[in-house]
Amino acid sequence: AQALLEGQNDAAADVQMNERFMAVLLAERGGAENRKQARSLLERLIETAREVPAGDRLLLARLYHEDRMPQAAREQFLALVSGEKPVPGHVARYAEFLLDIGHAEEAGSWIVKLEAAAPAEWN
Repeated sequence: AQALLEGQNDAAADVQMNERFMAVLLAERGGAENRKQARSLLERLIETAREVPAGDRLLLARLYHEDRMPQAAREQFLALVSGEKPVPGHVARYAEFLLDIGHAEEAGSWIVKLEAAAPAEWN
């Protein structure tokens, strides 16, 4: 029974890996329909995942931003940067996104957090 369960887990992981790969390919191809399909795959992966890889959220945020869906993009970024110790690169991307959509003041507050989190990198 244990081997059967492990086999099912491996199969599910393979399906997720294939869907993730397809989403990346579609996103890189560009075009509205490819981006839409990539978003759909990533949304499903994120919805069903126990632990969401940061790359999935970053790519989905990028796709939302490219398709002029700033609130959806913001939600993905916030899921990445709202933790206790966010990855500085994620904070930087979020600040860039905020600047790009015209939210300079909010971006500034995230840049201050970024500088506080990694002060040696700013000197």
